[in-house]
This record gives sequence, structure tokens and C-alpha cells, in this order.
Amino acid sequence: MRRVGPFIVVLLAAALVTVARSGHEMPVYPSYYPHEIEIRTLASEPAAGLLIDNKIQAYIGGAPRFSGPLPDFIRPIESLGSFVVVRVNPHSGLATDAAATCALAEAVVRETAERGGEFIFHPYPVTPLHGDYLHHADLAAAARARFAPAAGHGPEFGRSLKVKADGSLGQSLIRSDWWARDGAWDAEIDEVGATELVAAATVATNGWSGPPGVRSGWFHAARLLADFVGDPARKERVDSDLARLTAVFVVLVIPGTVFVLPGQPYGRPCQPVRAGRWLR
Repeated sequence: MRRVGPFIVVLLAAALVTVARSGHEMPVYPSYYPHEIEIRTLASEPAAGLLIDNKIQAYIGGAPRFSGPLPDFIRPIESLGSFVVVRVNPHSGLATDAAATCALAEAVVRETAERGGEFIFHPYPVTPLHGDYLHHADLAAAARARFAPAAGHGPEFGRSLKVKADGSLGQSLIRSDWWARDGAWDAEIDEVGATELVAAATVATNGWSGPPGVRSGWFHAARLLADFVGDPARKERVDSDLARLTAVFVVLVIPGTVFVLPGQPYGRPCQPVRAGRWLR
């Protein structure tokens, strides 16, 4: 009789094991199946219908046109499309000295502040879409306050400014009587794509892309403005800060491990001046 006990226990344990079930919380985890993720080009016209039918899960580009209200399960996400930069022509008759040059740039930037649409006025090179924006938030707020309506109007120049703006976005940011039509110009509005800005400085190898700061606001600011700093003392400070920010060293204990020295952003030059950013 004593031999029956262990036998019953084993059968009971075996029976309990057979009723166990396994499964997933979700039927599919996309990150587990990278070979099933398809990325392809698509025009904006059919994108709306494909999103509603759940035949595509994301679309990057201009806003698709939906026949009705935007469904509650579809949300737009803003990304940094391009920077808008104002440059002063050093040969302009209005740029007689450093103060006049800054006044000229400020007048054009103040003009763009009154525009809307997809253009967001933000007269500081680091935007809220950058990961290091919190380190610059107070400086960005101070820069924006300079162009607030309560801060007054810019200086008078005695004639209409001549502003060169080749693209449709640049022309939409200034009044039509400021467009430079005869070849002479006082300032220029230039649109710089965020992707193109860092493409030449980006290196990709073996699944790693760099430099590490390529998505940081200070890196974009350096690409936009560092080459235009004219004051020798400020230029020396900029170069010193950039050297500290971009310096790397290799840890010999673990070959291939790279660390970047931390640093702070450099000072703000007067020419050119960042006017804003454009979302896409």
C-alpha cells in the first residue's frame, strides 16, 4: 500500500503539467520580427486611406488629406523640417558697422515673427525638438522676448529693405515690397534642411552612426553659425568650446569604446541670426 502514494503523486503532477498553456500578451511584437517591417515610398494621396484601413502604421511626409475628421487612433507627430537663417550682406550700404549690421538682421527677423503657418518663430538655434533644449530654455526665452510686441519696433533705415529669398517659404516671411528684384540686397533669408545640415558630418559604420552629438542642438547650431563668427575673440571661444565638445578618446581597456567629453554651448554670434524653424 505504501507504493501507491508516490505513483499517485507523479500522475497528479503530470496531469497538472499537461494543462499549462503558453502565449503572448500581444499577437505580434514588431520589434521581434524586423524582417516583416517594410519601408517604402508612398505618395500622400493614398496615405490617408491606407492609415484608416491599418494597411500602413506610419507615414512620414506632408499631412495626408482625410475625407472626414481625423480618426482618434491617428495622431500627427511634429519633426524638425528645416532652419530659417537670416544673413546680412556685408557689402550693403546699410551695414556700415557692427551695430548697424545687427540692427539690419534684427529688422528682418522681427518681420518674420509676424508670420504663421508651418513656420514657428524661434530666434534661437536650439529648438524644443532638440534633446538638449532644457539646457538652453532660459536663453531661448530671452531671445524670443527681444522680439515681443511689447519690446517695441526696430530701427528705421530711411528706405525699404531689399531681402533676397529664393524659396517660397522665405518669400512668405517678408512683405512683398522687400523682395530684392534688381540684384542688390541687404539681407538674405535662407532655408536649411535639418537632414541636409548634418548629412555631410554623419558617419555610419557597422550599425553605429555618429558623431554622438549629431542630433544635439549645439551641433546643429555649430553647423549653422560657427563659420560666420567674425569677431576674433568670439571666434577663439567658439573654436575652443567646439574642440571640447567634439573631442573623443578611446578607452584602451575596452577597445572600440568611445566617450565624448561633455561641454557647454558657445556664445551667440550676431551675423547670421537664426530666425525660426519649419515643421514637416
